[in-house]
Amino acid sequence: MENLKQAMKEPDSGLARELFKAFFEHGLEACILSRPNGAVIAANTQACALFGYEQSEFIALDRAAVTLLDDPRLHKLLAERERHGTTRGQITMRRKDGSQIEVEIASSIFTLANGERYSTIIVRDLTAKLHAEKLMRESEERLRFALDAAGIGDWDMDLRTNVARRSLQHDICFGYDKPVEHWGYDTFLSHVHPSDRDRVDSTYRAAMAGNGEYDVEFKAVWPDGSIHWLWSRGSFYFDEAGEVYRVAGIQVDISERKRIEQEIETHAERL
Repeated sequence: MENLKQAMKEPDSGLARELFKAFFEHGLEACILSRPNGAVIAANTQACALFGYEQSEFIALDRAAVTLLDDPRLHKLLAERERHGTTRGQITMRRKDGSQIEVEIASSIFTLANGERYSTIIVRDLTAKLHAEKLMRESEERLRFALDAAGIGDWDMDLRTNVARRSLQHDICFGYDKPVEHWGYDTFLSHVHPSDRDRVDSTYRAAMAGNGEYDVEFKAVWPDGSIHWLWSRGSFYFDEAGEVYRVAGIQVDISERKRIEQEIETHAERL
């Protein structure tokens, strides 16, 4: 190991050259070797495939051909690389056909014993990742619209930290018109009517000890003292060791349904 470390410190050592060659030619990411001024010296197979150039074409290029020189992020990264010798960040680059791609790059400058300076640029195409994130955002927005329109509040709690992520509709179900700053399991139980608190807690604990599913109706006490009926349904999640670490579910205000049921029951009793 010490021999390897020493060899890597010597830029002109045979081992360092062979390691660099192996990573450059057979790495999974697009790699470009260039001069600090942007003139391309070599590009691996992945880089040629990503940008659409043949090897001979790539070598004749410079930085202007594959980057957007008006991208302020590029200038920031170049300045950082010049100061610290290495940089990493996200920029837009240009393919041979003129199409633009968002990429993440990691670039370093190294100097040989003879004083010549070179830079390596590792490029990761973010197109698929950004597209997947866009689809996910759109899906979440559609789901959020549907849940809000239906008056359904959703929540997701990390039981290890006792911190829950909730929608505003969830907090509305408990009588708040603005998001509550902190919400944990203890906060939830404190909003359950005292007559239902033990039953609700037992339902959740039974779900944790069983198949993880729960379905319960209970009375909640709003901050103004009014009583509202809520329906809660969801699941607990378990890690590989079988320990519960997360719970996610929905809250729905069913006070109107309960009112109607009570009226029907009262009417039936009179009949």
